[in-house]
Formats: sequence, structure tokens, C-alpha cells
Amino acid sequence: MGPVARITKKKRLNVAVADSSEATRRFYSGPFAELGHDVTVLDEPAKAGDAASQCGADAILIELAPPDEALKTLRQVRRALPDVVLGAVLPSFSDDLAEKALGAGADLLLLKPSPVGRGPRSLAHQIRQCLQLRQAAADSAKAAAELARAREDLATMGLVDPATEALNDRYLDRRLKEEVSRGRRYGRPLSLLIIDVDDFRAYADRQGDVLGTLLLRQLAALLRFGTRLSDAVCRRDADEFAVILPETALTNAVTVAEKLRRAVADFGFTGGEGQPLGQVTISVGCAALDDTTSEPESLIEAALGALSEAKARGKDTVCW
Repeated sequence: MGPVARITKKKRLNVAVADSSEATRRFYSGPFAELGHDVTVLDEPAKAGDAASQCGADAILIELAPPDEALKTLRQVRRALPDVVLGAVLPSFSDDLAEKALGAGADLLLLKPSPVGRGPRSLAHQIRQCLQLRQAAADSAKAAAELARAREDLATMGLVDPATEALNDRYLDRRLKEEVSRGRRYGRPLSLLIIDVDDFRAYADRQGDVLGTLLLRQLAALLRFGTRLSDAVCRRDADEFAVILPETALTNAVTVAEKLRRAVADFGFTGGEGQPLGQVTISVGCAALDDTTSEPESLIEAALGALSEAKARGKDTVCW
């Protein structure tokens, strides 16, 4: 349903590492080179943007020290190279610094002298995933610009969740009523997905609120890029999302849900290896408009019932 990314798992990456610590530079450059990737090493993070531009980097890992100067560099690189994946290397974990790094444009948060729970192999996988999201956005540039303008209007009306940039529950209620009414009047198909992050509370307790919010933001992006522009991705609760699929029969909705489930399992979220299933996963409940779900409330209830069944079956599952 959504754009198909051209980047494959075999893509050779071009990674720039900008860090004042020789140990940190060695930690990334050696293993990345052994994996067959191109690596550019810099001992001055302030020069990261120019060097990355010259070498055509896919990703840049930038040391956040000293913080104020490094955050300024991060913002400058993000403006100059919007398609590059930015990893912020924190000297030690701090909610405040992590939040500022995300606000400055970082896609990934790493800790010195080693990544949070990851080696270069898994980090390379996550860089590819971030590149896929950015490339999907670039492939839909015109549509994305139109959508951005529409989302600005929705944000002004208070219908966008600021933490994840998904639509919020107020929009969900309004849009679902409209789509149910249209489906009943014209006999058109309509499906609803309700998606829950498995064991999210355990993740947030272990990784902290900042990484918990980052996970939800990345999940919302995965859901948007895995669905059509005509679909609606809404944050329904803390770690629960709803996806409205107009003109979609139940069999097709199940196919979409399964694609989203696989995309989340394959993403490689920070700290996912500590989850009960060994990675961050979602459970999905699917329901479609019919004689027994002819009102928004009954459609939601049916999707929630399917979600409960998915949880009972061991999670990381799609049920309908």
C-alpha cells in the first residue's frame, strides 16, 4: 500500500563518524569497514556537514560534546542534508540532552563508548530502515507537501498529536463517523485497524520516557509510510494507534496489517532486544463495516476484540 523503498538489505552504506574520541571512532570505523561499508572518520564534529556532503554519506554519527556547539552542528547538518540519517552520540544518557538532540533533527540516539544495546551490524540495519523511510518520503515529495499543508491546518485545529505527529483521538472520532456514514449510505467497504505496542510499559520503564516517545514517533512514521495518503493513522491511547482504511475490504485490511506487523518487527528499535519477545513488536486487531458493525462504536469494539485475541495468542500477531 505505500511507496516501495528501493534500498535493499545488501546496500553498501557510506557512514561518516565525527567524534573527538579515538576509541569511539575506532569502535564504529573498524567494524563498519569489516562489514563492507565505506567509512569517513573525523576528529572534529563541527566539520561533519561539509565532510559528509563531500563523501556522499548515507549516515553521520555526531558526538554531542560540547552540547551547545554540537546541537548547533546537528541542526545545521539536518538543514543542509535533509535525507541523511543523523545519529547523535551522547557522552552519557540524559533525558534533557536526548530530547534536545531529537529536536535538532537526530534520527538515532547512541551512547559512548558503545551504542545503546547494539553493535555496528544492528546499527547498520537501523540506518537502512531510516533511509527507507526518508526515501519513501522523497518519492512522494509532491503528495507529502500537500499532506504537510493539510496537517498544518489540522494541527491548528488541535487534531494532531504533537509527540508522534499522528492524528489524535479527536480526529479519529470525527473521521470514523464520516467514513461509517459514507460506507453505509453508498455501500462502500471500510476497515479499521487497532494497533498496540506489545509490552510497551516494560520498554518505557527500562529505556526511559525519551526513548519511549522516540519509539512511538518512529512507529507512527512506519504506519504512515506503510499506508495510503487517503488512510488515517491516529494515536488512540498512550501506546495504541488506530488506522482507518476507506475503500478497503477486510481481507485487504488483514494484508495491510500483516505488512505493518512485519515492518515493525524488522525495524530494530533501540533497546528492542530487551523486550520479552526479543524485539519491539505490535499486535493488530482488524474489523470491517458490516451489519454487526454499522456504527463507529461497534466497529471499534470489534477491532478491540480482535486485538485482545491477538494478545491472547502470544502477541506479535494479527487477528480479525
